[in-house]
Amino acid sequence: MHTSRQRVVRPLLVASAIVFALVGCTSAPRAADSSPDPRLRGEWELSAAQDAYGPLNLWSTAITLTVSDTAHTGGRASCNPYRAHITGSLGVIYLTVVGHETSTCSNQTLLDLESRYLAALDNVHRASIRQDSLTLTGRKISLRFTRAQHIDLAAMTDQPWVLVGEREIGPHDLVPADDSSPARLRFSDTELITTTGCGVARGTWTQDAGEVVVSNFALRSDPASCTASNRAQESIVTRVLGSAFFVEVGPQELRLSNVRAGLQLEFVKETLRDANG
Repeated sequence: MHTSRQRVVRPLLVASAIVFALVGCTSAPRAADSSPDPRLRGEWELSAAQDAYGPLNLWSTAITLTVSDTAHTGGRASCNPYRAHITGSLGVIYLTVVGHETSTCSNQTLLDLESRYLAALDNVHRASIRQDSLTLTGRKISLRFTRAQHIDLAAMTDQPWVLVGEREIGPHDLVPADDSSPARLRFSDTELITTTGCGVARGTWTQDAGEVVVSNFALRSDPASCTASNRAQESIVTRVLGSAFFVEVGPQELRLSNVRAGLQLEFVKETLRDANG
């Protein structure tokens, strides 16, 4: 499969979300509200991190930071999205985590990682940029990010895709989809819509920090009218499509990997499936 992105990641399951405020406390005073240096702006992926307890193990997750203006900065940690305020320039910066969606992670290791990352991010005081690398530092803290690349997703849109199987992310075998009523998926320039075998779900998508991020995701379903197999399929499909996922798109194939759900969906063009019977 020729892909626009290859990523190997492992699991985590996210449940219901609530929002609460986190207020950071650092030894440096917070600056007056102002726009951050334009050189800090952009979409970043965490590539290495260390705090007072040692290095953070990032192998099985994805953590992002998107710097916009002061009031519109944030990202996705190993379990949940977060929001932050940022001011300053190269050299001294002031960054405070101001909002964090919380949910139950099935993996305590990833939940602990998220807590350490957010605590470290809330206590950085300096920023430096070298080529496509952003480093934020504080007392015994170093967070190194690389600039995320936008992927050409034109081949993904305006195509009918049909699910052929799903797997847990990692070295797991593909579980074939229910051939009698497989899920179908279509992306427009801004919207995705999927039939699940039990109902229909849709949402609005954008690309951010290397992932496709879905908002306003809504499912209309009647599980009582479909099979147990299709109910299981619907659960998996909506867990992958309902938040954020990585995309690999080839001439006839589409792979969607939701690192926080620990699940991967494999699709082919509907015309290819029909041709193969």
